[in-house]
Amino acid sequence: SPPCPRPRSGGNSISASILSERGPRENNEDSGAVVVLDFGKVKAGILVVADGVGGLNAGEVASSHAVYYSLYYLLPRLNDLGRDPEGVFGEVYENVNRIIADSGTGGATTLSIGVFFTDGRAYVANVGDSRIIIVGSNVPYYISPSDEIPHQPHVIAQAVGHPTFLRPHIDTLQLHGTYLALGLTDGVTDVVPPEEIVALLMRERKKLKKRGAAHYV
Repeated sequence: SPPCPRPRSGGNSISASILSERGPRENNEDSGAVVVLDFGKVKAGILVVADGVGGLNAGEVASSHAVYYSLYYLLPRLNDLGRDPEGVFGEVYENVNRIIADSGTGGATTLSIGVFFTDGRAYVANVGDSRIIIVGSNVPYYISPSDEIPHQPHVIAQAVGHPTFLRPHIDTLQLHGTYLALGLTDGVTDVVPPEEIVALLMRERKKLKKRGAAHYV
């Protein structure tokens, strides 16, 4: 779809874009959202990606619920992230896990959330094998942890809405300059490994601002 509306000109800015393709399956079990918020001096971007767990029922319902309810519970608590990211993300994931488990569909999902402020603060949480990758002009690259079980392709140790769920992986970052944050399901990373994506983007480091999010999506 077209890029999301950008904040007003002046100061630091955020551009965002989102794309999903069905692939070889009959239905698309991926869900995602990008949200840009303008608080005046500081702007925020929220990136959410979810992918229904293969082999379980109604993966598209689980992933859609995960995106909607993660935003529902996260947005009122954005101001608390700086003080207690573990508590905020812990509460968000617990609520989303409960809602999907109680829905009775039998589905489960991966769930990756990234929150980025133009003052340099960034917070990333992840469950499953969907990933958030960050490459910037003045920051080291970042790849979010994965719950993939080594030597067992497409098998993950925990999923949201499933009895295996324990807790999200949570990272707090300080970012500078222009950077690109990509949220990806395994539909991408199974074909192009995260390390290869980073290598490709590192060669583009000085072009990130000029080309914008929609180009890389």
